[in-house]
Amino acid sequence: GSSTTAKGPPCRVVGGSLPVSISVVSTCSITSAPGTLNLGYSSFQATAAAGNSPFATRCSNGAPFRMSLSPTNGTVLGVAYSLRLGTTAGSATNISSTTTYNLSGTGSPVTYYVNATAAQGQVGTCASGTCQASSAPHTLLIEY
Repeated sequence: GSSTTAKGPPCRVVGGSLPVSISVVSTCSITSAPGTLNLGYSSFQATAAAGNSPFATRCSNGAPFRMSLSPTNGTVLGVAYSLRLGTTAGSATNISSTTTYNLSGTGSPVTYYVNATAAQGQVGTCASGTCQASSAPHTLLIEY
């Protein structure tokens, strides 16, 4: 017994395609949380007081998102203050939104600011020369 194997021309595939499908889920995170926002105030001061605390978020490139604070105001030691989110320290523009996705992710961490103001002329409550107190917590919300 001898056996022979028949050999044909080499097999060749032309024009084959392989579809690739990728699903990307957008995500956002706080990469650097805001710290304590210190707001110095003297009773009856003639100008408004201002302070800020930076924080950073990272959202998927092109992903729409929005941020907001709750509550946006408070009173500590008889001094009323308000908070807003901005792209710069002391920014007069409030980028906070609970209705529209007004921001777009870049894929990299972006620094934003919690800006605080307290109107001038407030009496405050302090039974000694200097008083310090903290507010109830404020929540920073990022929706995407």
